[in-house]
Amino acid sequence: MTRTDSRWFGFPRRAVWLGAALLVGAWQAQSGDYEPAAPAWAIVCGAAGWLLICWGWAAADPADGRAGPNGQDPTTRAQRLLRGVLAAGAVTGALWLADLCLRGWAAGAPNSPIFAYASLPALAIAGIHAAVEQGSLLVRHPEGTVRIVLSPDKTALIPWIQSVATAALICAMESQRLWPRRFIIAAVGLLGFWLLRFQVLLLFYLEQEQILRRGSPSPLAIFYRIDVLIATLVIGSWIVERLTTRSTRSALEAPPPTARPRVSSGRLLPGAVVITLFLTALVGFYQDCGFRKAGRILVDDAHSSYWEPSARILDEQWYGDFSTYSFASAVEWLAGRYVVDVNMEGRLDEARLHGYDVLILKTPLKDYAPEEVSAIRRFVEAGGGLLAVGDHTNLLGSSARLNEILEPWGLEFRYDSVLQGVNHGFSQYRGSAFWRHPAVAHVERFEFMTSCSLRIRNGAKPVMVVRDSIREAADYANPSHFGAPITDPSMERGPMILSAAAEPGHGRVVAFTDSTVWSSFDLFKNGHEVHLLNSVEYLNRKSVVDGRILDAVFYLMALLSVGGAVLCARAGNRLSPAVVCACVCAAAGAAWIDEAATERAMVAPRLHTEVPEVRFQWEGGQAGFPPVLGATVDRDEVVFDTLFVATQRLGLRPQIAWKIARCFETGDDAQLEGTDRLPAALIILNPVVVPSDAYFRQLRSYLESGGNVMIIDRFASASSGALAAYLRALGLEGGLHVGEGAPHIDGPGFDPIPLPEPSMQAMVRTVGRGRLVLAADSELLSRKGIGHAFAVPWQSADRALRSWFTLLSKVLNLAPRERRLHGLIES
Repeated sequence: MTRTDSRWFGFPRRAVWLGAALLVGAWQAQSGDYEPAAPAWAIVCGAAGWLLICWGWAAADPADGRAGPNGQDPTTRAQRLLRGVLAAGAVTGALWLADLCLRGWAAGAPNSPIFAYASLPALAIAGIHAAVEQGSLLVRHPEGTVRIVLSPDKTALIPWIQSVATAALICAMESQRLWPRRFIIAAVGLLGFWLLRFQVLLLFYLEQEQILRRGSPSPLAIFYRIDVLIATLVIGSWIVERLTTRSTRSALEAPPPTARPRVSSGRLLPGAVVITLFLTALVGFYQDCGFRKAGRILVDDAHSSYWEPSARILDEQWYGDFSTYSFASAVEWLAGRYVVDVNMEGRLDEARLHGYDVLILKTPLKDYAPEEVSAIRRFVEAGGGLLAVGDHTNLLGSSARLNEILEPWGLEFRYDSVLQGVNHGFSQYRGSAFWRHPAVAHVERFEFMTSCSLRIRNGAKPVMVVRDSIREAADYANPSHFGAPITDPSMERGPMILSAAAEPGHGRVVAFTDSTVWSSFDLFKNGHEVHLLNSVEYLNRKSVVDGRILDAVFYLMALLSVGGAVLCARAGNRLSPAVVCACVCAAAGAAWIDEAATERAMVAPRLHTEVPEVRFQWEGGQAGFPPVLGATVDRDEVVFDTLFVATQRLGLRPQIAWKIARCFETGDDAQLEGTDRLPAALIILNPVVVPSDAYFRQLRSYLESGGNVMIIDRFASASSGALAAYLRALGLEGGLHVGEGAPHIDGPGFDPIPLPEPSMQAMVRTVGRGRLVLAADSELLSRKGIGHAFAVPWQSADRALRSWFTLLSKVLNLAPRERRLHGLIES
């Protein structure tokens, strides 16, 4: 018996396993898939996991005959501690790689029938009648027959895979000659424990009186609680450590077999394994950005009918629901870079599609004829790009019509709606720093609104996966088809695929699940327009290499990596923590290289007509920009979402600088084009906080170099606002006056501006090569003054809107003269 077992009772080794379990729990806690979503869990468990692995590795003696002549480890405590740090880093990196590779798979993973069949005996013992149907459990309950879908969220499949991966690393680093046996025992032990874990949680869930009730707390919360997950991970680590220790104790006590001669001092083969793994990851993470085509785009309005029209330009006369609930801004945005036509009435036959590179189908309300379906499929197989835009719950039959076209390519819109899992708000996608699909190469953050989820197969790949989300079944008794938030065990929770791509033949297809975010009222927020442009640019490219060849090369390289590791073990070369850590770093480096290459290659065409950007400063002022769709506000006098949308009526591109440090950064379109374009104008609404001196230096430099700044304040906050401080920092005088007489705004050297709304005051002066505009009262331009973005403005609201248009187009001269950049096809 080794000193590890006799003196320490196995604790140093057990500490390593416990630390690895805590790291898995920390990773899941930060992912947001479990409740409560508290960062403290991730921090505490992560720190404890690192400390336990480092301490356990430094305190334990080697267990495979690598001790010195006196039975002691010849390395120093510092060297063993360094090995522990490398081991903890390797485990952390492996968890990150597993999450990166499994994120999309988990979102589309099938049910786990093994959990269903394994649960039947336990349910029978508990006196609960149950059966298995299509991989799901049918359970008889006082509330009726309940279908329980054994999706990865309930079975905790991802934490199990991560636990198996960390077990493989620990076994490989602990003992070279015993790691295969230990790993098999660990994997089987974890599977058995995970099956038992699910049965226990299932029995606790079914013992509740109401399992289908609405509201919070959810009866299903027992499957999603982070404390329950961490507790089971800790128990599982203790069980697996005991199994692997006892099963290999006799092998440890027996004299070791004659060691095979080491090759090249034990360095050649491990180095080859690292290099081969790097090349394998480089091929596996590679995204073929392809060669750009001519950029001729056809947007189909003929089948979407009245829903979200594209042809009419958003202007100063067209108001109402379908002026802003339209694709008008999206088409105009694309037409600034591509040749865009809108199909208003014609059939999508081969003659109509001939000559185009990308076809956009959006929320179709009319059926596609069989000839149209065949023509669209041939168009894609011949090298065309298809962007299929759906929405929630098979809205107006749109998903079913799109699925008919997409079926051969493994893309399917599901008839559900996707919301954030904890508070049922909007789901958010956050781009990875290491690997992103070319269709989201420049998308850092994206907020969905009315999406459904996607099911993928046949080699289709996820583009956007949101983590902490829940699927809700459609309620067709509701006019909008949204279902009531109910804790239905037949629904899934966790990662969801909301955008996916396929590359059939020589063409490309992207399926996107939320048409609302590309509507005019929400296009220029939260990265929506960047993703639209990225998706179209991806579809407007032809692949350099056939995907099947890349897959074959990847599988060949993967076999070489595994073969190298096996040969390394047979030759007596150790997979030490340093080697394993080098392997993880090599894979991460390959992912980073591919991500950087994709972002660099996915550069959109330059604008062939100027689209000025108007940037609104949010931080440091009283200005709200809530989502337009269904948003209710308390203080509508400081809410400017309608003003934001109204800016687009002049052909301008509005943006929000959520952080004051981003006011003078280049815009997203500049990043897409590789330029350094600054915004044409900066709008500062109701400033109440005085920024830093560095900000004012940037503001003055921006003005003197030709930028435009407009400060709009409200008389109600004249005494507490920061307008006067802004002017003083620029070396000017002026401000709001609400004392004697009528409230007014003044400033020496400013010229007054006549506006259609007589109660609104504005003035302008030149600063360097730029212009500075002061205006009041901002309440006239808020939602209180001009109404909702869907509303037809009343008389005073119309005057206020025309005053806004005057300031932008006539005073600052920002509005482009020519906006009809796309053609219309009516027959």
